Amino acid sequence: MEVRLQCVNEECGMVFPVEESFAQRQIPCPNCGGECSAIPTTPDTAFTHINETLDETKGTAKRYRSYGQVGKGGMGTVVRCEDTTIGRYVAMKVVRSDKITEEKDRVRFLEEAQITGQLEHPNIVPIHELGQDEEGNLYFTMKLVKGRSLDELIWENKTGQRANSLTQFLNMFLKICDAIAFAHAKGVIHRDLKPSNIMVGDFGEVLVMDWGLAKITGGKGSQIQTKQPTQVNVGTIEKSALPDEAEEEEGVIGIDSVRSVRSQSRVIDTKFGEIQGTPVYMAPEQALGTTNLVDHRSDIYSLGAILYEILTFKRPIEGSELKIVLQQVADGDFPPPDERTPLRKIPAELSKICMKTMAREQDRRYQTVRELEREINYHVESAAMIQRQSSGDDEEQSKTSMGAASWAMLAVLTILLVVVSAGLVGMKQANTRAKNLAKDADAKAISLQHEKSSLQSQLNVAQTNLAGAAQELARMSILAEAEGRLADAIMHADAAVKIDASSAWGHYAWATIAVRRNQISNAQKYLNKALAADPEHSESLKLKADLTVEK
Repeated sequence: MEVRLQCVNEECGMVFPVEESFAQRQIPCPNCGGECSAIPTTPDTAFTHINETLDETKGTAKRYRSYGQVGKGGMGTVVRCEDTTIGRYVAMKVVRSDKITEEKDRVRFLEEAQITGQLEHPNIVPIHELGQDEEGNLYFTMKLVKGRSLDELIWENKTGQRANSLTQFLNMFLKICDAIAFAHAKGVIHRDLKPSNIMVGDFGEVLVMDWGLAKITGGKGSQIQTKQPTQVNVGTIEKSALPDEAEEEEGVIGIDSVRSVRSQSRVIDTKFGEIQGTPVYMAPEQALGTTNLVDHRSDIYSLGAILYEILTFKRPIEGSELKIVLQQVADGDFPPPDERTPLRKIPAELSKICMKTMAREQDRRYQTVRELEREINYHVESAAMIQRQSSGDDEEQSKTSMGAASWAMLAVLTILLVVVSAGLVGMKQANTRAKNLAKDADAKAISLQHEKSSLQSQLNVAQTNLAGAAQELARMSILAEAEGRLADAIMHADAAVKIDASSAWGHYAWATIAVRRNQISNAQKYLNKALAADPEHSESLKLKADLTVEK
């Protein structure tokens, strides 16, 4: 039996659950160290109501025909079934009544169904029905996803069985972020995000599964306002302590917020010091059991751990002893992705995004999932822009070569036509005309030579000005890239090439952008164009030598 204690300090007011046997002791507040008192309990009407409703549905599982087990957990199993009334296949999660030893086990199962069912989003597995069979076993049915888990997909890529691109993985990751951002907006945190809880369908579907450890925070995660943190020692590590209950701007559960039997009762409040989640993917505050610190930013950390594995094909922390793993998580003891697997050429900015997402201190992480999404989207779109530019240059060069060949052919045909015409009018007339034309041509040639000299002088001046402008734009592009202003860098590099495609500088600027993003093949293309324009261009020669050494 659990009771709830509340800090009597009005400035703190923290509420937390403890076992009834501890309630008689003088337990200090984990947040401020002040005195606490027990909160009177009230009848659990919400739990009573759901049990009465489920009793009325007893036996409804007869409509499902089982086709074997597809998964198994500590309390129940997941079975592939056919809904005979609709004619579709579903996944049924069943918990055996003999496995429910305490009331809280039943509530946890009910809450998973209720939370997941109310989170209606394209990237969250949909729940169809909640009920109990004729033997009293609880069950709920959900969409049967045909595909593989993200964990399996990463393993298949790691072992060479598949070859998904980084862009494909990042697009999957963005769909996961969409689902979690939606859940946070509804006031729900997942608390057990990991690759094995993400399903990737055969047709591109990405679904977040297993909301069994999810918790309703009582407000929209993206709008959570927290009190100024104080310091509290937990184990061997000093951490920032925040209030147990996150406060929404209006301080109440909104009409769009998710509700469950637990949010309306206190049967299974997570106890202080209790660890919830999977160690290698959980945030430090989860690993330490400081449940009063766990909020939507704990999910953001777990998203970072998933991103880490997508980038490196390795878990951020690996180990066989639970105590050591938990301590490494709490210490933030792991290398950045680009250092963990340097041969994978992970873009530096993605590595930085990942490490910020997995920051040890909550305030140093992205504060909302949307912030993280914007950073990933920016990288994906920038990479696509560079790729399009590289492809566009190749296509333009091909068109130019074809155009030159066409003009050369036209010139040959014109000459042949003149020769044939001359033969038809006779040699004598041709000779006379040729002499007259020669005289006129000599006079025109002298005049054209003067005009050509004048135009050449003007052209030389113009080319000098264009080359200078292209060099200046390239310099601005390189500077913008170094300062992290990718959009400006791309704009200046593109302008440099368009102003003077014969200059090496514009192509060199594009090569610099490609190198910073580990797009080495594209960088080599740009350097080849730069050196074709100016074989002695020192910057391009140096960059090409550096790339050769890295190989």
